[in-house]
Formats: sequence, structure tokens, C-alpha cells
Amino acid sequence: MTTNGVPNDLINNFNPLTIIVFIPFLDYILYPLLRKLKIEFRPVHRIFTGFIIASFSSVAGAIIQWKVYETSPCGYYATNCEIGTGVSPISVWVETVLYVLAASSECFANTAAYEIAYTRAPDSMKGLVMALFLFMQSISAAISEACTSALIDPHLIWPFVATAIAGFISAFIFLWLYRDLHKVMHAERLEKEDKMKQEFLEYHNMKFNNENELEAVVSQKLSMEEERKQVQSVEGTVFVNSLKK
Repeated sequence: MTTNGVPNDLINNFNPLTIIVFIPFLDYILYPLLRKLKIEFRPVHRIFTGFIIASFSSVAGAIIQWKVYETSPCGYYATNCEIGTGVSPISVWVETVLYVLAASSECFANTAAYEIAYTRAPDSMKGLVMALFLFMQSISAAISEACTSALIDPHLIWPFVATAIAGFISAFIFLWLYRDLHKVMHAERLEKEDKMKQEFLEYHNMKFNNENELEAVVSQKLSMEEERKQVQSVEGTVFVNSLKK
């Protein structure tokens, strides 16, 4: 592809830049608007949307790679082409579409997955569950790295096609399998709220009992102090009367 002096690693920066811009858009504009319209955009739906956008990113990659092959002086052997300019006239900036779509899919899918993994995990296992979640991402990265050597001309279109098809199929399977997850999460949330209320009531009752016991002890000490003062007063009166005699 034609770079016109643009560094190859510059395009990768559109992934984090998209995340930085898109997440505030979701949090402050899109999600509040959907809530205002009473549209429930549940975590499962957000993950499904992320899968679909990621699949479209692969579709875009397949189309771009096909156009590169079609416009390259070497046709379907464009990677090490030395004929003419050796590159396709298509601008490298077209690749930003892939990174923007991939980052957008992360904003939908990854954040919702983090939410599910953290909120549904037991309090004593939240760190372990998050570690397992990140471990799955590392396995995905390892598989991608292992497949790098197989990405050669003239077959560079098919990895994009394969991931796009797998993404679409996985998205609908995921949506079907977890279509009622929001009901389970709602029941778990109610159970957790009831547990917290029960713990609060137990704490309140214990505190109330302790306060009553403390009040009783203080009252008893005050009574003893009052009796002691009365005894001292009587003894003082007896002593004064004895002196008068």
C-alpha cells in the first residue's frame, strides 16, 4: 500500500485513540439516550454488538486485502513485489477502518465482559476470575502469534474471511446461549442486596443491644455513685451530730 512517508506503526495508534474517544461517547451520550428511550441494552447485547462489529472489521480487512491484490503490480503476490513501484496505489490510511472498528468492538464487548466477570464473581474470588478472563485474552494473542507464519501470499484474504465467519457465528451462538443471563444477574443482585440488608440489620441489632447493655452499665454505675454519695452524706451527718454531743 502507498504510505507517502507514513510510518507503518502509526496506524496502530488508532486503536487506543478510538477507545479514548468512544468510551466517553458511550457513557455520556449513547447509553443515557438508550435509558431515556427505555431501551434495555443489556451486557449480553453489548457483547453481541462487539462481536458483530469485530466481524465487520474482518470483512473490511478482507475487502481491503482483495483490493490491494487487484491493484498491486504483482497481483496476488504483493508482499515482496519489485515490479514498478512495488506497492498498491491504495493509501495506507484505509487501514484505519480496521483499527477503529476493532477498538469499537472492544468498547462494547470487553467492558461488558469485565462487568459480568467482576459482578458475578464471589467476593473472595474476584481477583481469580479477572485473572482467568485476562488469561483467555493471552491465549487468543498466542494463537494469533502462532498463525503469523501461515499468513503468506496469495492467501491473505482468507484469514480475514475465516475470522469474520467465525465472529458472526459465535455472536449468534453467544446471544442464544445467554439470552436469559440478565434474569440470572437480576436474581443474583436481589439476593446480594437481601444479604447486605440482613447483615446491616444484624449489625444494627447487635449495636442496639450493645448500646442497651452500655446504657444499663452506665445507669448502674451512676446509681452506685449516687448511693455512695448518699452514704457519705449520712456518715457526715452522723459525725457532725456526734461532735455536737
